Formats: sequence, C-alpha cells, structure tokens
Amino acid sequence: MEALRANKLRATLTSLGVIIGSASIVLVVTVALTSKKFVLQQIESVGSNLVWVEMIKTPDKSAATQS
Repeated sequence: MEALRANKLRATLTSLGVIIGSASIVLVVTVALTSKKFVLQQIESVGSNLVWVEMIKTPDKSAATQS
C-alpha cells in the first residue's frame, strides 16, 4: 500500500491499463460470438434449397486411334 501511495501516477496508469486491456478482451470476444451467430443465421436463411454435386468416375474408354 505504501508503494501505491508513493507512486500514485504509476498506480493510476497501471490500473487504467488493466481496465482497458480487460475491456478490449471482452469486446473482441463479444464481436466474435456475435459475428458467428450472424453468419450461422445467414447460412440457415438459405433454407433447404441445396444442390448436391458428386463426381463419379467411369472406366476409361479406349483412346481413339489416329490415322
């Protein structure tokens, strides 16, 4: 406590740094979770109009002979 009283400016700046750092972490996490929900809602809003594409390989036909 004596060190905090002796260095009031340092203690204030340190406290301010901790507060700003914590607030920025909360803000980043909130934005990430909100954007995830937004993207999922956009994908879900497309509905069931899905197209399925599948590649099926057939045995190679013999190559045409050149004359």
